[in-house]
Amino acid sequence: MGNSIEVSLGNSRTIFRKSSIVELDSVGAWKFIDNFIDKNPKLSKGSSSSFIYFLDYSENLEGRDSTCLVAKEVIGFCDAEFLADFELSSMDLNSSKIVSHEYSGDMKMDSIFAAEKALRKAENYLPMWRVRVSGSLEQLIHLEFWKS
Repeated sequence: MGNSIEVSLGNSRTIFRKSSIVELDSVGAWKFIDNFIDKNPKLSKGSSSSFIYFLDYSENLEGRDSTCLVAKEVIGFCDAEFLADFELSSMDLNSSKIVSHEYSGDMKMDSIFAAEKALRKAENYLPMWRVRVSGSLEQLIHLEFWKS
């Protein structure tokens, strides 16, 4: 695992697509969301990062029915019913502090979950966590956790 840093986050809004962890196509979902944002005059991209949110500890997400949220930060607002027509939803996050750990492994769920478990042994984090990808998959990847 690489370097880690504590980061203060401001309020943010994400547009996300719920996805099966087993059949995850994060790149395809990010492209779909980007296309939706580009075609919607009420929205613009909030950052160049892309995210995968996990709403629980990885050991609770290893079943066939487990899901994650593939997301992009946005500026603007879209009606929930309109988003649902495209199998999308939104989520607002309040200001908070996270610990961001550089991740140099591959994007396979087994590798990400192993890294998450190792990081949780050293710190007490809340169940929700995320993977942040800055740029393309070959660039900077972070595992980010909310402190309890």
